[in-house]
Order: sequence, then structure tokens, then C-alpha cells
Amino acid sequence: MMGVVLWSDLDDQKAVFWCEDHGDLAYYDASAEGETCSDLLNAGDMVRFDMKLDRKMRRATNAQLVEQKVCHGLQDHLRASSARGMRDGHVARGHGDHKVVQLHPRAANEVSQQRMGRG
Repeated sequence: MMGVVLWSDLDDQKAVFWCEDHGDLAYYDASAEGETCSDLLNAGDMVRFDMKLDRKMRRATNAQLVEQKVCHGLQDHLRASSARGMRDGHVARGHGDHKVVQLHPRAANEVSQQRMGRG
């Protein structure tokens, strides 16, 4: 599978990957897999990895750097999108301070009106 590093901790050799299939994120822990991460994985880097399901959680193994900084600034873009969603009222509050952006399909007539410039 291919993916982009969203977050990494170089000291602990852990990372979170956004997967090419746009499914759940994959969690990578080189030390737990008995691997050593020969290439430093930084946010925005493209990686190739094997994936396994571990108790409903995607775990990445055998991560290899494909290209650095392919999606440089992706985290900032996602934060900005989240902020726009919150501003537009597309956020449901969860437990504590956690926020989840809700993706609701638009009604067909709303989409039609926006296409015709009435929305």
C-alpha cells in the first residue's frame, strides 16, 4: 500500500499514514515490529508499506520511503479544512474537547441550486 505520513515521532520511530485507499489511517511502530526505520519518515513523505489488521486497527509494517515532501504542508491544509468545516457548522462535538468533522451528503436539490448559482 502507498500512503503519506501525517505525523511522525523520529525518536520513538512511530508514524501515522494516510492510506491511498482513503480508508482508516495506518499506525506504524518500527520498534514494535522489530524493524529499524533506515529512512527518516517526516510528515508529507510518501511511503510504501505492508498493512495488517490488528483488532480493528490498521498497522503498517515494512515502511519504506518513496519520496520526501510529496505532500509538504498537508497537515496545515487538513487543519484549514477542518476549521472551515467548523465555521460552516459541519462539526459534531464528541467527548471532552474532541471534534469530529461530519460529512453529510447534500440533498440533490441543494446541489442543483448551487450549480445554477442559486445556493
